[in-house]
Amino acid sequence: MKNYPGILIAAPQSGSGKTLITISLLRAYSSLGLKIGAFKCGPDYIDPMFHRKVLGLPSRNLDLFFVDREKLREIYRDKNNNDLSIVEGVMGLYDGSDIKSYVSSGYDIAAATGLPIILVINAKGMGRSVISLIKGFKIDDDKNQIKGVILNRITKSFYERLKPLIEEETGLTCLGFFPEDKELNISSRHLGLMQPEEIKNLNILIDKAALIAKESIDLDKIREIADSYCKLLLKESDLKEADHLEDKNINRKRIAVARDEAFSFYYEENLDILRRYFNLTFFSPIRDERLPEDISGIIIGGGYPEEYAKELSSNKSMKESIFKALKRGMPVIAECGGFMYLSKTLTTKEENSYEMVGYVDSNIRFMGKLVRFGYCEIEDKATGIKIRGHEFHYFDSDNNGDGCIIRKKTVDKSWHGVHRNDNQWIGYPHLYLPSSEEFINWFVFQVMNYSDKN
Repeated sequence: MKNYPGILIAAPQSGSGKTLITISLLRAYSSLGLKIGAFKCGPDYIDPMFHRKVLGLPSRNLDLFFVDREKLREIYRDKNNNDLSIVEGVMGLYDGSDIKSYVSSGYDIAAATGLPIILVINAKGMGRSVISLIKGFKIDDDKNQIKGVILNRITKSFYERLKPLIEEETGLTCLGFFPEDKELNISSRHLGLMQPEEIKNLNILIDKAALIAKESIDLDKIREIADSYCKLLLKESDLKEADHLEDKNINRKRIAVARDEAFSFYYEENLDILRRYFNLTFFSPIRDERLPEDISGIIIGGGYPEEYAKELSSNKSMKESIFKALKRGMPVIAECGGFMYLSKTLTTKEENSYEMVGYVDSNIRFMGKLVRFGYCEIEDKATGIKIRGHEFHYFDSDNNGDGCIIRKKTVDKSWHGVHRNDNQWIGYPHLYLPSSEEFINWFVFQVMNYSDKN
């Protein structure tokens, strides 16, 4: 048994203020000189960007659809020598991959790791009903994970009146409040929150939020809760093989990873795995003239290519560089936005059409609604290799490919997708590499055996 102090910030529903409270606490504790770690429940990309902006450190995802409980605990434990880890929940506390149960929910993750839950309640426009709401969430807390509450968007005077009532009637500790402040509202767009780089004076706003947290939230009590409950019964994971691969550094090939404003959706766990085998070099399809030199593979993740379609289309030398590399058979994984970029055309919601790389015989158009949203399992038709991921996009293609069978198990649906050949994977699903050793091995083999003859 080892103690990995941490808390999970949860809420009754999305929009309650989890992200604001999380980044406020991250900055507040960091400013006190503590070593802080950050995690995000579920398949979200954008919240971890805010965590990274606050700490200057990677934020990792915890997701029980993607991996089993032991692997999830390993991800939480790996590289974790923090004084405190703060895990941001997903949606409502009990919302998981299946409406019939809380499987894969924030609550399920808390139960798997032993993390105590701090419930954030948006108390604006509520009075005594706050107590009834908390009691309702306590009813389903059969593992006694909820240890405290923070009231959001409430005044100090009202909090002081509610606090003793909540503690007396629910048995939970009131850990503080956060007053409403419109300046601290984080804007959103169709895929979720704005990215950190798009918000003016974000660091100033985060500093302000941290000051508020120091004044109105009991930081010492939260640390006490984190220290008391999060003791993980874990086997020491056998990472010797991965460490050996990293340390050996023999014949390590380079792969190019697209990363800029248009392509920013990457799981840190995916990058961790790729770094075990390869040297990663990052490039910008918006600004760089061509692919990096001496590479043996390409990764193009998701993001917002539709927001930068004009800039991507105008960079003809980069498009040509990528097209030629892929025509030579260079291995590639292109997910969602990466697939859109490798297609022939991208038509935005304003009906402006732009030429993309043109490697895939596909035309992309805005659909005005979420398309094939949710968790899925992807099976390669040729190899039988399975990997888990999710889809989350408002655009669709007139040719999604047919190299894989994609299954949404919770509603017993399946469809065909992904453009596949021996060493290239291009499609809408976002992949979670830790969910499939077979897929990792396939891609590593392709890169290691690729020889650029030109």
